[in-house]
Amino acid sequence: MFRKAKYKYVIEWGCCDGRGNRYISSTLEGIRKKIDEDKLLSDDEKNILKYGYDREFSKDIKTSHFCIDNGLDIYWYKCKLIF
Repeated sequence: MFRKAKYKYVIEWGCCDGRGNRYISSTLEGIRKKIDEDKLLSDDEKNILKYGYDREFSKDIKTSHFCIDNGLDIYWYKCKLIF
């Protein structure tokens, strides 16, 4: 029996001013929608999370970290789910 793999995408971010959030979705489009709905983020921060680092999800089961001027700390997780 062949088991189909799906992924769960997670972005966590925090800022030096105390703001932060976590988004979880089975699609990148779902992540982008959640980011768009987050009222804590400026438009520039939304674009950085949604598009600036899209390549972070390009490889299977990769965890990446990025920090902008010690102010915006971002983690990307891609988890493989096997059914």
